[in-house]
Amino acid sequence: MSLQIAGQLNAEERRIITAAVLEQRPKPEVIVEVGTWLGGGSTLHFLRALEENGEGHLWGIEADKNVYTKMLQNIGRAAPEALHRFTPLFGFSQDVIPQWVAQQGAGFAVDIAFLDGGNNPGEQITEFKLLDPHVPIGGQLLAHDAKMRKGKW
Repeated sequence: MSLQIAGQLNAEERRIITAAVLEQRPKPEVIVEVGTWLGGGSTLHFLRALEENGEGHLWGIEADKNVYTKMLQNIGRAAPEALHRFTPLFGFSQDVIPQWVAQQGAGFAVDIAFLDGGNNPGEQITEFKLLDPHVPIGGQLLAHDAKMRKGKW
């Protein structure tokens, strides 16, 4: 039985993001996640799916230092076999995404973007605009709480 850690996705949402990784063809190489929280929702399920695929990498952005520290500990305990597929990034998405993009090679593509950061709907719009040029046709954009507090755009 896999170690379970706190997460904010329900069972159906976890199934959807896992399927997004396992069923995408070609297999996703680059996943960026905004808002890891404690790591038990999207982060853990993305990592386990990437490990099952045998390829791909997740970059996870978290802006709260206490949450970031706990998330690192949680992921290290819950998915040690998949840590080589994870790069945590600390800071606000509007600052981190441009820096991260600048570090990638020319022509890189984001296969899956998962936007689940702060509660301000404007943040998701900004994140989308920053990532949009790098999401190719066939890439996937997933936004959590799209019908609720964050999705008022």
